Amino acid sequence: MNHPYLLKRLLPFLLGLSAISNIQAATYYVSVISGSDSNNGSINTPFQHIQQAANVMVAGDVCNVRAGLYRETVTVKASNITFQAYNPTPATPATADRSPSQGRN
Repeated sequence: MNHPYLLKRLLPFLLGLSAISNIQAATYYVSVISGSDSNNGSINTPFQHIQQAANVMVAGDVCNVRAGLYRETVTVKASNITFQAYNPTPATPATADRSPSQGRN
């Protein structure tokens, strides 16, 4: 077996895998007061509902939730995502009830 030939063929493949694993996570914002679910979820154009952020998030993403009263049930499909209060203002969920399938991360 010709090892330099094999390495020459595998190196581009391995570098491609490395590039894929280095894709940065997205950060989304939600504001019940100034947001709209037709927005892109950026800091300047936040979503209105936490569910909208949950719909677009994938593993590694973060959602910053601005202050407000959020009366909604959120179904999370992706794993390894983070929802957090956007500093300096805390978010107030309408209820702390969650079903086991709606765990938090």
